[in-house]
Amino acid sequence: DGSGRVVLIRGEAGIGKSSLLAEFTARHEGEVHLLSGTCDDLLTPRPFEAFWDMADDDPEILAALEAEDQRDLFRALTHLLDRRARPTVIVIDDIHWADQATLDVVKRVGRRIDRMHGLLVLAFRDEDTPPEHPLRAVIGDLPPRSMLRISLEPLNPGSLAVLAPRADLDELIKLTGGNPLLVTELIQSDTEVPVSIADAVLTRMSRLSDDARAIVELVSLLPGHCERWLADTCLSIDPKDLGECEQRGLLIVTADRLAFRHELIRRAIENSLSSSARISLNGQLLRALEDAAAEDSRLLHHAEAAGDTDALVKYGPVAARKAAALGSNREALSHYHALEAHLDRYQPLERASILEGWSTAEDVSGNIARARDLREAATEVHRDEGDYIRLGMCLRRLSGLRWRMKLPEQSTESAAEAVELLSRAETSSRELALAYASQAFNHALHGETALAQDAHASAERISSDLAERDVAAYVLAVGSWTEPDEEKALGIARAAQALADETGAEEAMTMASVAREAWEAATIIIANLDANLPPG
Repeated sequence: DGSGRVVLIRGEAGIGKSSLLAEFTARHEGEVHLLSGTCDDLLTPRPFEAFWDMADDDPEILAALEAEDQRDLFRALTHLLDRRARPTVIVIDDIHWADQATLDVVKRVGRRIDRMHGLLVLAFRDEDTPPEHPLRAVIGDLPPRSMLRISLEPLNPGSLAVLAPRADLDELIKLTGGNPLLVTELIQSDTEVPVSIADAVLTRMSRLSDDARAIVELVSLLPGHCERWLADTCLSIDPKDLGECEQRGLLIVTADRLAFRHELIRRAIENSLSSSARISLNGQLLRALEDAAAEDSRLLHHAEAAGDTDALVKYGPVAARKAAALGSNREALSHYHALEAHLDRYQPLERASILEGWSTAEDVSGNIARARDLREAATEVHRDEGDYIRLGMCLRRLSGLRWRMKLPEQSTESAAEAVELLSRAETSSRELALAYASQAFNHALHGETALAQDAHASAERISSDLAERDVAAYVLAVGSWTEPDEEKALGIARAAQALADETGAEEAMTMASVAREAWEAATIIIANLDANLPPG
C-alpha cells in the first residue's frame, strides 16, 4: 500500500532464522518478486556478496553490480521496491557478516522504504552484533515507524515434547537450552546424547566413508556453499559419495551446489580439521578458483588460509582497491593490513600505489596519523623514483593530512611544492587544478585571504577548461572558504555539495560536506551575535 517496511529477525545461532525465512519465501514466492541473498563468514567479506546471490534472478541488480557503482545498485533496489503491481521482497540472511558497502546501501534503502511498496527483511545473530558492530549503527539510523522487529525464542517444553517424545525433556533443555538446531542434531544422533553440537556432528561424520568424509571436509572450508564444479575439480566426486553425505544429514545437495544445513555444522567440521589439512585443502581450492578466474576477494580468502604468500601478494592490491571503490572501506583496510609484511615484494611504483590507497582507507576510518605516515612513505618512494606528477599528487593529499595533524607549516610547504611540481607537467591539468584548490584551502585556513583567492582563481581557470564535474565540485567547495560574505559562502557550499553528490567522488563530497556544515554553523553563530550584541 506504499508503506514499505524493514523487518529485523534476530536471535542466536541455530534459533531458526534461516528456517523462518525459507518458510516465508516458500509461501509467498508466487505473489511477490522475491530476491534473497546471504552474507558469508569470510576472512574479509566480498563486497555486495548478498546482492550477487540475487543477480541471477534480476537483470537490474546484475547490471548495477557489473558497473561496480554503489549508486547504481541503490537506484536498482529502490526501483524494484517501489513496484506496485507485484511488490518486491528482498531478504538478506546473516547480515552481521555484510561488508561496509552492503550496509551503506541497506541504510539508504531502509531510510526511504516507508514510501515504497516492498519489504526488506534482514536476519542477524545477537551474539555476533555487539554494540560497536556497524550493523547496530545502521539499525539505529532507520526510522522506527518503518521497522518490524521479530526476536526468535528457544523452543518451549511443549514443542520439545512433540519433537522428542521419548527424550528426557529436562536433560534435553539442559543440553540445548531449547535451541532448535541443537535439539535437531541431538535427536538425529543415534547414540547416547552428546554434550555439544560438535560431538553430534562429528559422531555422524565418523560413519562416513573416506571419500564422503573428504567431500564434507572440503565443503566446510567454503562459508555459504560450494559449487558442484569446484568440489568435482578438487576431488573428482562419485555421486554415491554425495548421496551418503546427504543421507547422513550433513549436506544439502542440489544440481549446482553443496551446502551445510547450518553454519554451526560447517564450523564444527572446519574446526575439527588439522592445520595441515586446512592448508592443503585451501591450496586446492585456490588453484581451482584461479583456473576459473574467480573474483579477487575470494581468491584472497583462500590464499590467506593456505598461507600462500605469492597469491596474497598477487591478489591483495586488486581486492583492496575494488573494495575501496565500492565503498567497503573496512574490507579494503583488512586487505591492506594483510599486505603490510610483504610490501618489499612490490616494485617501487606499485608499492607507492598500495601505500597511497592504504592511506586513503585509514583516512576514511579516521586514523589520521596512520594515514599521514603512509602518505609520507609513498611520497618518499615517488621522490626517489623521480616521478614528479605522482609526487605532486601525493604531496597535495599529504598537505591536508598534515594540516589535520596540526602541522600548519609542513602543510603549507607540501601544498606549495605540489603546485610547483605539477605546474611543470604538461599532462596534469586535472591534478594542477586540485593542487591550486588545496593550496587555496590551506591559505584560507591560515587567514591569508588574498593568497587564498589568487590560488582559487588559478584553480577555477584550469577547472573551467576541464569537463570533469568532480574537480569542479571540489574547486567550488573550496571557493566557499575564500568568499568573505558568509551568506554567499553558504550558498556556494550548498551548490558544491549538490554537484559533489551527483558525481559520487569521495574527495569532492568530503570537501563540500565540510564546507556546508562549517558555513551553516557560522551563520547560526553570527545570527546569535547580531541578536545579542549592542549596536556597533
